[in-house]
Amino acid sequence: MMATLWLKFPDEVLFSSRFSSEDKRKLENIFSTMDPQSPWSQALARLRFRATEPNIRLIDWRRDAPYFNWSCLAGVVSGGAVQAVRAPDGGYEMRISYKREHLWALLASQWRIARFLRPDAREKNDLAESIALGLVLQALILRLGAQAGQMPGWLAAPDVAPQQYRKTIRQMRRTDMSNVWKDVFPASAGENAPPEGLPDFFWDDAAPVPGNKAAQPPADAGKDGVWKGLSVCAGTVTGLAVAVPAVPEPAKLLALKEKYKAPLILVFRRARPETTELFSYADAVVFTEGGVLSHACTVAREMSIPSVTAVGPGFYELVKSGEKIWLSLDGSGATVKILPSGPS
Repeated sequence: MMATLWLKFPDEVLFSSRFSSEDKRKLENIFSTMDPQSPWSQALARLRFRATEPNIRLIDWRRDAPYFNWSCLAGVVSGGAVQAVRAPDGGYEMRISYKREHLWALLASQWRIARFLRPDAREKNDLAESIALGLVLQALILRLGAQAGQMPGWLAAPDVAPQQYRKTIRQMRRTDMSNVWKDVFPASAGENAPPEGLPDFFWDDAAPVPGNKAAQPPADAGKDGVWKGLSVCAGTVTGLAVAVPAVPEPAKLLALKEKYKAPLILVFRRARPETTELFSYADAVVFTEGGVLSHACTVAREMSIPSVTAVGPGFYELVKSGEKIWLSLDGSGATVKILPSGPS
């Protein structure tokens, strides 16, 4: 029997924060394979994917943070053609079977996804649709293989994507997977600090291995004042950085804009849905944590606000600790640079 690969829960919908016993039960019920009416089961039905075997567990916990069964997910979105395989260094890779029946399964999966993404086929915006969109995203990532790392940039500027993926990218960039989750798991739960030292992934038959990047030094510390993240929306802006607290003060933003007569680059801890309420004050946006298909990132793209996400939590603390910090943001390059001084 093959080992199961567990990955951190996708941050497009949830951040790896601590969950109460009640929240744990709630999340497990959402992804129940035993209940044909669970959002997970409904998502599979909307995509016309085969129902998951009822004895398969989709959620596991490490120090109150959720992990998802990626071995199952890979099989679901590929019709069994793709499997998570342990790499020699203890990491993982997704391996495709080229047997005739598996190739047919891949084609069928892609056809079902294309059907689901048609504007006239979409249903109401609920948890089932959010999960289905997550499965579509993972299917696209599996198809891209080594090119998957370029997808955030393609979402920000679809015209640079390869022709064969361009239509799907355009459809995906207008969707989000997090807005409906904010009522199920309120912001207060997401604001709890995640446990330190959690692995990004683990195999269920082994302890986390040195090859797991979570065991490496943090990658968010900016080198030469440049912080690298994921592209959300193209565009360049030079302006004053403002670390926005959990309880924002719009009047303060207006006062800063009036005082310095300069663009404002709003810096948020996380790409939570409620951050969009402040986008009208922003000339550019930085999220230190959050996925490119979160509701906030989707809205930023729709509003054409130059934006970068996932630069690392240390960036928020840096901006928060400084009295006046000037930034140069490049949405296409997904970089944020700290400048020695502001506009002359």
